[in-house]
Amino acid sequence: MSSQWLAEKSAAVLGARTSRRGFLVRSALGASALAVTPMKYLLRPVTAYAAICGCAGTSCDCGSSCCDGYTEFCCAVNPDGSNACPPGTFEAGWWRADGSRFCDGPRYYTDCNARCGSGACSCSCAGGDCDNRRACCNVFRYGQCNTDISCYGAIACRVVTCTPPYELFNCDRTALWDDSTANHTATCRSSIVPAPRPPEILPVFGDRITVSHSGKALDVAGVSMADGAGVIVWPPNDGVNQRWSIETLGDGNVRLVAGHSGKVLDVAGASTDDGAGIVQWPWNGGPNQRWRMEVLNDGTYSFTAGHSQKVLDVAGLNGADGAPVIQWPWNGGPNQRWRREAGGNAVAPASAVVPADAVAPATPPPTVKPPNRRG
Repeated sequence: MSSQWLAEKSAAVLGARTSRRGFLVRSALGASALAVTPMKYLLRPVTAYAAICGCAGTSCDCGSSCCDGYTEFCCAVNPDGSNACPPGTFEAGWWRADGSRFCDGPRYYTDCNARCGSGACSCSCAGGDCDNRRACCNVFRYGQCNTDISCYGAIACRVVTCTPPYELFNCDRTALWDDSTANHTATCRSSIVPAPRPPEILPVFGDRITVSHSGKALDVAGVSMADGAGVIVWPPNDGVNQRWSIETLGDGNVRLVAGHSGKVLDVAGASTDDGAGIVQWPWNGGPNQRWRMEVLNDGTYSFTAGHSQKVLDVAGLNGADGAPVIQWPWNGGPNQRWRREAGGNAVAPASAVVPADAVAPATPPPTVKPPNRRG
């Protein structure tokens, strides 16, 4: 009974001192201290943490970075200094931190958990250095990314960006946060740490898509790079804003990626209204960015939006340059029938890894207060 009381009291004190101890620290540490070093814990004036502090099995001082309970940045773990999940791991979940001096907005942390059976992880101080945080020691998952992968191991490292993970990886928008991590830093292995800058946009070249009634091409107005830039029809030209990579998604749908920006064809705001505008937007996997592409009996194609079952349409059969593209219920009109001129050029990857602390504007996702834990 006295051991249980001591465990509960010590864990409560320790939990109050740190912001993310919930799952990994509170009653578990106090109880572990009694189980592992009972005489040291009961008879000497130390915390439960100090009593069992092993710092990833090393002799590092308990005040070193390896012992603070957080996981190291991937750029300090990967031999090439890349800000990406290492081989044998996957993006498993993420959180945000507000008030960081490194981002013009939230800073985002994506946990890279080991794949089961990969042998990718062994608990240690990253690089064998006490001044680095630990790697492969914390077994935890927030779970907003790659939800099809159910089995996971320890967190190998963290990818840190100013770009929301749901724009980079296969993650949903549910946000958890821990502001205490906002200004974490690391010594990346790359010789030059990039200054904050927008993510590099890789050119994408693909097919030209023209509408039957006017012969004009699907076009991002003004070659705009902006999120939400309108999609129109325009006389065919050599512009990459008229080139679209049609990429199969594996669920019977495709996404259309604009050649100049790498952004995808999107029904604005996921609206289901007749006449809702078509725009370009960063890929987030939403059903308003997924299109069912069907071959019609005259050899043309229709594109049906996944969320509304309405089709890509030139408003009002308008034949003018700059006529807006919208969604509309299928009626078989020539302004809903599209021709595809194959381009045969390279396709950019579905997600891009951006430099650590790269700055990019983001639409704030919904936020949910998470349970405390260390990542």
